[in-house]
Amino acid sequence: MEEMRLLNELRELQRQGKIAEALNILSENPWIEFSDNDGLRIIAGIIHGLSGDLQKASEMLATINAASIEDPETTADLGLLIFLCRDPEASVEVLQRAFNKAPDSFIINARLSSIYLLLDRLDEAEKHLMKALEIEPDRVELIANLSSLKLKQGKIEEAVEVLNRALELDPARRELYVKKSNLMTLLERDEEFIEELYDRIRENPEDKDRYIILAHVLLEKGRENEAVSVIEAALDKFEDDEDVRLAFVRIGLNAQRYYVVGTKLKEWTEQKPDSMELRYLLNKARIEVGFLDAAEDDLEAFPDEEKSTPEWKLLRAKVFVERNNAQEAIRLLEEVVEQFPGHAEARSELSHLLLSVGRKEEAKAHAEALAEINPFASIQLVRHRDYKAEEEEIEALEKILDNILAPLEQRITVGFTLAETYEKARNFDKAFETVIKANELTRTITRYDWKEHRRYVQDIMAAFDEETIRRLEGKGHPSERPIFIVGMPRSGTTLVEQILASHSQVYGAGELPWIGRITALFPRTNGGYPYPQGIRYMDERHMKSAGEYYLEKLNIYNKTSPRVTDKLPHNFDHVGLIHLIFPNARIIHAHRDPRDVAVSNYFQNFAAMRGTMGFANDLKDIGHMLNDYLKIMDHWYRVLPEGRIFKVVYEELVSEPERLIRELLDYCELPWEENVLKFYETQRPVRTASIDQVRKEIYQESKGKWTRYARYLTPLMTVLEEGFVPVE
Repeated sequence: MEEMRLLNELRELQRQGKIAEALNILSENPWIEFSDNDGLRIIAGIIHGLSGDLQKASEMLATINAASIEDPETTADLGLLIFLCRDPEASVEVLQRAFNKAPDSFIINARLSSIYLLLDRLDEAEKHLMKALEIEPDRVELIANLSSLKLKQGKIEEAVEVLNRALELDPARRELYVKKSNLMTLLERDEEFIEELYDRIRENPEDKDRYIILAHVLLEKGRENEAVSVIEAALDKFEDDEDVRLAFVRIGLNAQRYYVVGTKLKEWTEQKPDSMELRYLLNKARIEVGFLDAAEDDLEAFPDEEKSTPEWKLLRAKVFVERNNAQEAIRLLEEVVEQFPGHAEARSELSHLLLSVGRKEEAKAHAEALAEINPFASIQLVRHRDYKAEEEEIEALEKILDNILAPLEQRITVGFTLAETYEKARNFDKAFETVIKANELTRTITRYDWKEHRRYVQDIMAAFDEETIRRLEGKGHPSERPIFIVGMPRSGTTLVEQILASHSQVYGAGELPWIGRITALFPRTNGGYPYPQGIRYMDERHMKSAGEYYLEKLNIYNKTSPRVTDKLPHNFDHVGLIHLIFPNARIIHAHRDPRDVAVSNYFQNFAAMRGTMGFANDLKDIGHMLNDYLKIMDHWYRVLPEGRIFKVVYEELVSEPERLIRELLDYCELPWEENVLKFYETQRPVRTASIDQVRKEIYQESKGKWTRYARYLTPLMTVLEEGFVPVE
């Protein structure tokens, strides 16, 4: 009797999506795992699978004798468990057996329709879906599935009509609006839909959900500024509402508004000091903006029982990574994985971190385990195999790329992975055709205007003229500690940093935001004049103060090394400012054939496709950015003292590494050390797109890579030939 009660209770919680509650019941009743009741063990397996622990779900499935199960509902549960364990064809077989016994069962028809839909067996999906809707015509999840079916059948207008019916039944279901947004984009009516969402707010400005829904849709469309404005308006109106606060935090973090979000979180945490959720979010924001001391101090002040949780260990590991203490981060992540083998985020972070320090075999083992937990993670496994994939893996990835119902971020990631895979197989035409798809998908969620950066470059060159340089020259901070490495992304900046970081006197800090932060602070320090024009209103006091600020920030990462590198590529815009703030700091310019830079950028799925990195998704935009870079670097060579910038030509570095490295160390006034030639053995986490290259000895395969794709590069070449043309 007790077993049947628990079975029914767990089954109901599972169908309502209350997985956390169901897991609590399982933890309070560990005997369920060893029960003689097949149905109870099956539902326990389903709950573990839905929580992300597919290893446990598979273990539970292995204890079931499928042939002995007669009850249709239990058979239907078994079909779901098999599906969760990544065997959809076997799942269909079991569910069909259940259907033969109970053809009018709602749950059996609903599950069959969902799996057939995923398998693109649309006729069978429609048959079972319509049967399930006959039984429960107002079930919103099924109506949403019907919309997906119509879309797969190419009936987009009908898909919208069906989805509108679901929204009428449940107007607060947020994910339905994102789904409708995608449909309206396909119809080229997304602006109409966004205006409709604004109208809904005007109709009822007291409905918080309407603000949250619009903000999420705007974020999905890559309109981060607008999304943040909408959710900030909601926060002003519903200041104490938890849903609005959480939406503000999630949207703000996603849109990289870390300072704004962090300020609010600090205020709310002071109001509710016992809220662990708020404190976790606050420290996540702190880590993102580099307030590592504050995050570390607060995390250490957490109650002891919290320090054993995966959430705490993951955040603490992130602090260690930011401080380049990879070994401590690995230790914590290994603890999480040992305690929770199905924890996908910990596995992913651990795999990536192990790869970044050169422990490739261990990284691969975790990637394989991750692929068992999450089928989508198989793309990470392909990467660990140096982009070698079996035919069936390629087919599966192609299917995700072409599936318009799959999450957009997944499709983008798959597209770039497939492009690399085809390139490794030397199928260059297929590689470029695939990377075109990946970039076109990315451009649907990014906004980039090359003219904005062109105007910015023009303003910088006008402000940092020879007269301004002469007026402020030598008046900055005398420290030689920073070493700045600049250049186009994918030009060799990471390789140069890894070489220098292999020297005993140099700490490689990676891409640091602090020069950019100094430019943003200009108006606060000089009476309101923004960068770059504000440089005309700066004096010696300002330059030294900026240097103190920057050096203080360097201590976040390292307090002892004589030299610290900052390799943010786009600091090429700010070489003049760096020279004035730190007249004795070394500035290294990594340069590579612009055509190779262009192709390398176009093939790269950058982690944060916002701001200036938005150029990388379009060959013309890449060309314009290259023209900007070449122009402003020519300007710096002209207005700064001769020899101030040390130029490292990538092609020379890979051809004559020892000569170039000796010259590089001489420029930095660092004594020769043999281990700099074995930079690929240096154990430090590398978090940029060049992670694979710096773990290998110098190779020349990337020289002239553009020639493989010459026939696709006409848009790029046209812009490069045009050169830097000023804009109004």
